[in-house]
Amino acid sequence: MNKEIRPFQGTNFNSVEHVLIYSTLPNTNCANYFPNVNQLTINHCPEIPDERLVNIINHIIPLDQLSKLVIRDFDVPFEQLINILYVTCNLVTLKNDPLFLNDVDLNSIQQSERFCCLTDRNKIRTVDMSHKHRIIKTLDMPYKYTLEKIRLFIELFRRLKHLTVEVDTPELERTVEYLIINKYHNVHGLLFLCIARIPAWDLYKLTAFIHSKK
Repeated sequence: MNKEIRPFQGTNFNSVEHVLIYSTLPNTNCANYFPNVNQLTINHCPEIPDERLVNIINHIIPLDQLSKLVIRDFDVPFEQLINILYVTCNLVTLKNDPLFLNDVDLNSIQQSERFCCLTDRNKIRTVDMSHKHRIIKTLDMPYKYTLEKIRLFIELFRRLKHLTVEVDTPELERTVEYLIINKYHNVHGLLFLCIARIPAWDLYKLTAFIHSKK
């Protein structure tokens, strides 16, 4: 999408359902051009303006009709993600690169008014927070999630059916036990779990662990 969209009087794109933005976010309010869009993909936009990302998205597509949001190849602070989810009441699918949560106060987030509100009202069924669509050039993976952080997502997305995530290797067994073996009450509706980028040896050990719990 070009940075500038010139206004065409009486013109819109009624047949467009999916808008893809690559590299540069538009400056123009183009929500009126795409009245029937329900999917938005933002790819490789490293320089986010100071204004909140939620306002930028609202200039591209009416937030209340967005059902699928994909954010790839740039980092979105968790607080901004919460703001996005708060105003996209019909969002069902969220795909986002793994969030860097090492500097985030998880307890403070869970006690915030917006987080508590979201746990009850969001409709998200599918969450993909993996690097599987990005070329990895280093073995250092600070974005792999610990069980504590996965619990945060489970608490937030209580209607979750499909989850794709990368898990910190030392916590693989505990995470699988939490998600699918013990049938923890907050994840009883989970139908599909994909733990991405598991080394072959760890996958072998994890398979043996699951069989031992049957």
